[in-house]
Amino acid sequence: ALGERTTNPSRATLTNTTVTFDSVTNANYVTGVAGTGIFTIKESGVYNLHSHCAYTSNATGTRAVFIAVNGSDISETVMVIAAITTGISYIITSGNFSLTAGDTVEFRTNQSSGGALNLTRARFTISRLG
Repeated sequence: ALGERTTNPSRATLTNTTVTFDSVTNANYVTGVAGTGIFTIKESGVYNLHSHCAYTSNATGTRAVFIAVNGSDISETVMVIAAITTGISYIITSGNFSLTAGDTVEFRTNQSSGGALNLTRARFTISRLG
């Protein structure tokens, strides 16, 4: 399954925010809802969860991405980078996880610029490995 965000949503500082998507492409094993950003696993198995996003240029603080299952953050997916003075801050996280039918999965972001900051794009893929 694939969720893509190509518009520029604003992200409040120091707030964990689920990414909602402009478009979602579903698969037989998972269903996503663009407006909520929540994907529901339909078949138990091992899944690769991969996400990346880009923040607009801002030299202050950090940028973070992580994945949550059933509302709880997966610590192994937390990725934090320092802000980049010029240019866009790109950040990626991924991992393979055993998921059960009915589990919900979402892609979250956080930033500490001291003010609102836009994402310039975001993408979340879920692939069933077995």
